[in-house]
Amino acid sequence: MAGLIQQQLPPEEDAQEPGEPPENTPADMQEDAAEGEPEGEAGDPDGATKLVVFVERLLADEKNGLMKSIAQKLKDSTEPTAELARTAYDIVAMADEKTGGMVPDEDLAGAAAEVLGIVAEIAETVGIKIGGREIAGATNLMIRRFMEENGDVEGLQAMQNQDVAAIGDQLDQQAAQEVPA
Repeated sequence: MAGLIQQQLPPEEDAQEPGEPPENTPADMQEDAAEGEPEGEAGDPDGATKLVVFVERLLADEKNGLMKSIAQKLKDSTEPTAELARTAYDIVAMADEKTGGMVPDEDLAGAAAEVLGIVAEIAETVGIKIGGREIAGATNLMIRRFMEENGDVEGLQAMQNQDVAAIGDQLDQQAAQEVPA
């Protein structure tokens, strides 16, 4: 999936002035970094929020065709939960790279959850039913991938006993309670 994202990104602008934020990057995120604002500190929700805004802008840009490509990839997938996880993870990784890693790693989980929700909405637009089990399964796969990439063997062992289906069922129950009668 990473190749798909990279292929769909608009080409870098050669005419960009030095010091200017790249196109589609929230300017205030770049300005905060340039001004030395404490935006990159752990626990700062603004950094993760700005990363999500960056992703939303990228997906809304019809010129790059990224949203259509993601929708088609999800529609064609025989494993929608795995594709949800792969797509959301790759988008967050790409956005983190494109924004210069301004969001501390420990705050990326919140951004990843938001992006997973966005990707789930895209999946639903092409007729894929997304419920608690799919979200829990995709979240689990994303966490495992992160742990594998960072060599967290203990974390992976601890996750082996997780009942992802039960977690998904709990999410569905919570969602049902939130729906007004």
